[in-house]
Amino acid sequence: MSSWVNQLRASGGTHLKGLISGIHGALHHHAEATGRTPEFGVYIPSVLTEGLTVLLDVTVPRPVWLGPVKGVLANEECEFEVEELVQTWLRQRFVEESAVAERVLDHVIGRYIARE
Repeated sequence: MSSWVNQLRASGGTHLKGLISGIHGALHHHAEATGRTPEFGVYIPSVLTEGLTVLLDVTVPRPVWLGPVKGVLANEECEFEVEELVQTWLRQRFVEESAVAERVLDHVIGRYIARE
């Protein structure tokens, strides 16, 4: 995964937490809608992003960085905004293309089981 904040490459932070939460929320909603919640269970964030290519570019008016190097974004509002954006878009996509949602859910469940 590669991400940028205000055109600076960021290795982690609240925007990536929001991305993972948004993906999880959309998948959990789909699992509930299809009766697969027991299979979905507890997720491991790295399982959600394995094999996933994401280009995430976030612009924050006043970025707050953790550490001496601008690499980890700390703006809390960014986490919630990215989560809402990703979850809303994915939920709609999963409704329109349920086969895609099933493939993604199968992949995540399969990777989770493989790690246990």
